[in-house]
Amino acid sequence: QGIFEWSPAYGLNLTTGREIVVFPEETQTYRVQGTDENGCTSVQEVSVIVKGLAAINAQALDPTICMGDTTELIVDGDEHVVWSPAKGLSATSGNRILAFPTETTTYTATIPGMTCDATQQVTIEVKGAGSIDITPDNKEICRGDQLELTASGALTYQWKSIPGILRKKGANALVKPNKTTCFSVRGKDVYGCVVEGSSTV
Repeated sequence: QGIFEWSPAYGLNLTTGREIVVFPEETQTYRVQGTDENGCTSVQEVSVIVKGLAAINAQALDPTICMGDTTELIVDGDEHVVWSPAKGLSATSGNRILAFPTETTTYTATIPGMTCDATQQVTIEVKGAGSIDITPDNKEICRGDQLELTASGALTYQWKSIPGILRKKGANALVKPNKTTCFSVRGKDVYGCVVEGSSTV
């Protein structure tokens, strides 16, 4: 029983009551005055200590990579860094580690503290997951016939030089295979990533 009054109001959900919730953004001393049913009062102070987070500056050396490439995750200063998730990482601890995700991934760097953990997220965007399409694909022709192959899905094209290619220029290749042959091409997409494709004739 009794009445309890809290002050200052900063960082309090209520200013009266036996139990209150405090959420100050900095260390704060609160004063509570209790009054019982006889009108007697008592005053007490309590301090809530707010600990600051450790400074953390996490970044990717290259935040955008091509499929199959590697970049480095770096945290300035503190060496006691824990990374998650583990998929696509050379290690899960350290202030300089390698990352080679196969899809766009957000990693979290954490510096564990006694009571507070400092965290920061770093996103690595993975480009170039596509491939080059070739038409026609798996085409049957008679021995001695020629066929024009057309590639799409890249900005540049380089056909592999093998027997059966009569002419190759950009996305097109004129072929005249003497036997069943797989013709392949590689190039770079709009992100500068290497993409490949093939067609069997």
